[in-house]
Amino acid sequence: NYLCLSFVCLLLSSTLSEAQNYSELFTNTDTVDKETIATVKFDRYPTRLMVIPDLPTYRQIKTVVEKDANYKLAINMIAQTLEERGFVVKDFLEALRVSEEKYKSEPEIGADLMKIMLENAAADIFIYVDLCAHTEDNGKYVSIMLRAVDKYTADRYVSSPYLRSTKRHWNNFQSALTEALNIDNGLHKFLLKLERKLFLAVELGRKIDLQIQFINPEKLSFDHSNIQLGALTDRFCSWIRRKSNFSYEVGVYERMLRMEVNIPFMDKYNQVYTPVQFGTDLQDFARNLLKGYNVNGNSIKLEVIGSRILLMIQ
Repeated sequence: NYLCLSFVCLLLSSTLSEAQNYSELFTNTDTVDKETIATVKFDRYPTRLMVIPDLPTYRQIKTVVEKDANYKLAINMIAQTLEERGFVVKDFLEALRVSEEKYKSEPEIGADLMKIMLENAAADIFIYVDLCAHTEDNGKYVSIMLRAVDKYTADRYVSSPYLRSTKRHWNNFQSALTEALNIDNGLHKFLLKLERKLFLAVELGRKIDLQIQFINPEKLSFDHSNIQLGALTDRFCSWIRRKSNFSYEVGVYERMLRMEVNIPFMDKYNQVYTPVQFGTDLQDFARNLLKGYNVNGNSIKLEVIGSRILLMIQ
C-alpha cells in the first residue's frame, strides 16, 4: 500500500480543504437563490416526489387509507402544494393499489408489501406525513410533522417541527389542518429548505460511504510479481475519482480502503444514478481489473445498504 499511502500524504492538505468546502456547501443552504433552484427543478432534474403516511407497518397504512379521511385530505393538500411549486408528485394511493393487485395471490408477502411498493415507486424523494387530530374538553387541534427522505440512500433532506393549529372548536378538519400548515409559514419553510437541499444534492451528488476490503489478501495469486496489493488499491482510487463528483480517502489500511464519495445525481443519459448502480459499476471494474492483472482465486461480493457500499474481494 506504499504507493497509495504516499499519494494520500501528498494530497492530504488540499483534499481536506476541498472536503471542508463540500461540507459547508451541504449545510449552508441559505446561499442558494430561487432562480438557481428553479433551473434545477424544471430543466435538470425531474424532482419526483411521493407523499406517504408516516406509519411503521403496511397494515396501519392500509387502515389509514381505508378509514381515515383526515389523513387522505392531508396527503392531498400537501401533494397539491408541491405540484403548485413545480414538483412532479406521484400518487401514493395508486402505487399502493397497483402493488396490492400485483401481489394479491401472495398473501405471505403482505408484511413486506409497503417495502416493495416503495422500492418500485416512480419517485426519488418520499415526503412522510405524521398527522394527529386531538380532541379535548376545551376544543380540538391538529398537529402535523413532515420529513423528506431520499429513496435510494434513506438520507433525510429536511424535517419540520410539529406544526400545530390553535385549540378551539373547529367546524371542520380542513380548516384546522390549513391553519397548522400555514402557522409561521411552516409548510413554506419546509419546502424552501427541501428545494435548497435538493439543489445542492443535484450539484454535488449523493454522499456515500465506500469500503473496499481485501479478505485474506495473502491468498491472492499474482502472475506478475511486480503487481501487488498497493497497485490495485491505487487503481481503485483512480477509478473512483474519475467516476465521482468528489472523493476523499478516510483511510487506507493493509486490508481496506475507505472513502467518502459524492456520486453524480444523474448519469450521462440524464437518469437517476443510484448507489446500487455505482456499486455495480465498481464491481464490474473490479472484475475487469483483477482479470487484467491475472489475479487468480478471487471472488467479489457487493453489499449496498442505503448510502453505504461495501465491496469485498477474496
